[in-house]
Amino acid sequence: MANSCKFNACFLLLTLVASSIFTNPALCDEATQALIDKICRQMEEYAFCNDTFNRNLKGSTADIAALTRIAIEQTLSASKDTHDFVVGLLDKTTDLAEKNALTVCENAYFIVTDCFKQASAAFAQKDYDSMLKVEHQAPRA
Repeated sequence: MANSCKFNACFLLLTLVASSIFTNPALCDEATQALIDKICRQMEEYAFCNDTFNRNLKGSTADIAALTRIAIEQTLSASKDTHDFVVGLLDKTTDLAEKNALTVCENAYFIVTDCFKQASAAFAQKDYDSMLKVEHQAPRA
């Protein structure tokens, strides 16, 4: 019985360690996790930021360019989801004030999304100055 408990405890520990390595690829590479930490510690939602990068890594290592690509892709994806949500609300609401507010939101969506698409194109061309310039316009919208 004692050996069975030891085996079960060892198996459980091994399973937990293995699952944390495979669900969080950056744990395999200290430099990548350090870079993710440096970025995410500047964010309001560290856990969300860290999880987003780790879930979207293509391997266990990433440089700043790879992490920037993840950020751009995730931003565009979230932007589309937000637009779909706003359109759904616009279709359902009959209140004029609410409809106007949602229309303002949708217009801002188009400006912000356009900025991020331009930034993504600049990033793909390795024109990082243009990328930063166009991304700085987005928060104003």
